[in-house]
Amino acid sequence: MSWIEVVDPMGRVVARRTAAGVPCTIGSSADNTLVVEDPGVAPYHARIDREVDGSLTVTVLGGSSGLHRPGAPERAMALALTPSAAVAMGGSIIRLVDEASRDVPVSPQAADLPPSGWRAFVARRPVQWASLAVVTVMGSAIGYFTLPGSDRAVNALVWSAVLLVSECVWVGMWAVTGRVRHGTARFGQHFVVATAITLLGWIVGEMESWQEFLVPGATSVTVLLTALTALIWVFALLAHLRVMNRANWHKHVRLAATFGVVVFLLVLGAREYRGQWSNDVEFSSVLKAWPERLVPAKNPDQLTASLKALQAQLDHDGDAIGDAAVDNAGSD
Repeated sequence: MSWIEVVDPMGRVVARRTAAGVPCTIGSSADNTLVVEDPGVAPYHARIDREVDGSLTVTVLGGSSGLHRPGAPERAMALALTPSAAVAMGGSIIRLVDEASRDVPVSPQAADLPPSGWRAFVARRPVQWASLAVVTVMGSAIGYFTLPGSDRAVNALVWSAVLLVSECVWVGMWAVTGRVRHGTARFGQHFVVATAITLLGWIVGEMESWQEFLVPGATSVTVLLTALTALIWVFALLAHLRVMNRANWHKHVRLAATFGVVVFLLVLGAREYRGQWSNDVEFSSVLKAWPERLVPAKNPDQLTASLKALQAQLDHDGDAIGDAAVDNAGSD
């Protein structure tokens, strides 16, 4: 029986598979058939296929360093793999042998490995259905309790549908990307992650609104809440990346951390701009039952304006009640 083996720069066989198991992929990503931890090997570096005549060919998938024969500088996009002609990529060598080394277990399909840890939790069907229920209830609550209007049931239904569709679009983008790049969509797992992020974002959003009402102008609290917002985005990006691909942990952390810093600076800058150029103060939707212009005051001028707005609203309501009473008396 012939075997395909991958040998690291130290001469150790790090992965192998029977030659009857082609086609197969080789790379540093955990969902390859043959996984190679080599900095010179791309996540999806090459693919081994069997030709019509039975010979094996190694073809580049995404490795910028390409392929070459051991000891030869010439690079190629495809090379034949035979017992007498090995193929090198990065610092590793792919070889075809008749007798496999007996100190290395046969490499299974990484895609068939069961998820572990929190990935096993989000992969459970009950958890995924529970996430769907959470999104539905959250959208209904937002529409029913926080939006003005007499028809609360319609608001709840509309907002539940809007939130659900929005999350499905977001999750769909990750699922399609995973399907194209790694061959697995994992829509349900991405949906659980997105639900957790949506819930955390809503909680932090409410905290920001009440901060404007309870401690307006508190710079330290604003910076802290901005950092929480950025941290949520870091967690979202990192979790989606880990669901899509279990390899390249350090790369995912760097990407998510960089994105979080950018989000922090952008959100903080937007809030500073709003504080300097806007006379209005955003406040929690819980307070929207009050007159429209009665907003939390950040300075004496805003307090005066809010009190005047309240007085005007009360006067308007009193005049309306008085006119109604006069009309009723006249009709009698």
